[in-house]
Amino acid sequence: MEWDFSYRWTEFRRLQKRVRRAGIALIVVWFLVYGTKFLPPGISKIGAVALLVVWIFLVIELFKAYSQYTYWLCPRCGEPFHYAISGSVD
Repeated sequence: MEWDFSYRWTEFRRLQKRVRRAGIALIVVWFLVYGTKFLPPGISKIGAVALLVVWIFLVIELFKAYSQYTYWLCPRCGEPFHYAISGSVD
């Protein structure tokens, strides 16, 4: 009997892309915050605060996506995919 794990591996690749996108978005927003200093003073403060809120949201999203990626279970054995569990203490 052959098992089809393609759905689970597709989920894994989706998590990888989500982590990558969140990291890239953080970098882009960081540079946009730097760019607000070239705007007029009234607009730059509002723009910087808005981008700071977006940046905080992206940091939370990155941590959430990365934790799901890190603790993803292998579909074949059910063990964590990215780290090994040491022997149980009896």
